Amino acid sequence: MMMTSIGQRIKSLRKEKKYSQQFIAEKLNISQSAYSLIESAHNNVMIGHVLTLSKLYGVSTCLLYTSDAADDMQCV
Repeated sequence: MMMTSIGQRIKSLRKEKKYSQQFIAEKLNISQSAYSLIESAHNNVMIGHVLTLSKLYGVSTCLLYTSDAADDMQCV
Protein backbone atom coordinates (compact mmCIF):
# COMPACT_ATOMS: atom_id res chain seq x y z
CA MET A 1 0.00 0.00 0.00
CA MET A 2 1.32 3.43 -0.94
CA MET A 3 1.54 5.95 1.88
CA THR A 4 0.20 9.42 1.18
CA SER A 5 1.18 12.59 2.95
CA ILE A 6 -1.19 14.97 4.67
CA GLY A 7 -0.41 17.41 1.85
CA GLN A 8 -1.58 14.92 -0.76
CA ARG A 9 -4.76 14.20 1.20
CA ILE A 10 -5.69 17.86 1.66
CA LYS A 11 -4.98 18.50 -2.02
CA SER A 12 -7.28 15.64 -2.97
CA LEU A 13 -10.02 16.91 -0.64
CA ARG A 14 -9.62 20.45 -1.99
CA LYS A 15 -10.01 19.22 -5.55
CA GLU A 16 -13.06 17.11 -4.62
CA LYS A 17 -14.72 20.24 -3.25
CA LYS A 18 -13.54 22.27 -6.27
CA TYR A 19 -11.89 24.85 -4.00
CA SER A 20 -8.96 26.91 -5.22
CA GLN A 21 -5.71 27.11 -3.30
CA GLN A 22 -6.38 30.83 -2.90
CA PHE A 23 -9.77 30.16 -1.27
CA ILE A 24 -8.27 27.73 1.25
CA ALA A 25 -5.29 29.99 1.91
CA GLU A 26 -7.68 32.84 2.76
CA LYS A 27 -9.57 30.58 5.19
CA LEU A 28 -6.24 29.70 6.85
CA ASN A 29 -5.09 33.33 6.80
CA ILE A 30 -1.92 32.47 4.87
CA SER A 31 -0.68 33.23 1.37
CA GLN A 32 -1.53 31.00 -1.57
CA SER A 33 2.17 30.22 -2.00
CA ALA A 34 2.44 29.11 1.65
CA TYR A 35 -0.58 26.86 1.16
CA SER A 36 0.94 25.43 -2.02
CA LEU A 37 4.04 24.47 -0.03
CA ILE A 38 1.84 22.59 2.46
CA GLU A 39 0.17 20.59 -0.31
CA SER A 40 3.55 19.75 -1.83
CA ALA A 41 4.88 18.65 1.60
CA HIS A 42 7.55 21.36 1.69
CA ASN A 43 5.95 22.97 4.77
CA ASN A 44 4.34 21.34 7.79
CA VAL A 45 0.70 21.96 8.63
CA MET A 46 0.07 23.84 11.86
CA ILE A 47 -2.44 22.15 14.19
CA GLY A 48 -4.78 25.13 13.99
CA HIS A 49 -4.82 24.77 10.23
CA VAL A 50 -5.58 21.05 10.54
CA LEU A 51 -8.66 21.89 12.62
CA THR A 52 -9.83 24.48 10.10
CA LEU A 53 -9.24 22.13 7.17
CA SER A 54 -11.16 19.30 8.83
CA LYS A 55 -14.14 21.63 9.30
CA LEU A 56 -13.94 22.95 5.73
CA TYR A 57 -13.83 19.45 4.26
CA GLY A 58 -16.23 17.84 6.75
CA VAL A 59 -13.77 15.13 7.78
CA SER A 60 -12.11 14.16 11.04
CA THR A 61 -8.67 15.49 11.79
CA CYS A 62 -7.58 11.87 11.98
CA LEU A 63 -8.59 11.30 8.34
CA LEU A 64 -6.23 14.08 7.31
CA TYR A 65 -3.36 12.15 8.90
CA THR A 66 -4.25 8.57 7.98
CA SER A 67 -3.48 6.99 4.65
CA ASP A 68 -6.85 5.44 3.85
CA ALA A 69 -10.48 5.10 4.93
CA ALA A 70 -9.77 1.84 6.80
CA ASP A 71 -7.35 3.70 9.04
CA ASP A 72 -10.05 6.32 9.70
CA MET A 73 -12.15 3.62 11.40
CA GLN A 74 -9.49 3.52 14.11
CA CYS A 75 -9.92 7.26 14.72
CA VAL A 76 -13.45 6.94 16.10
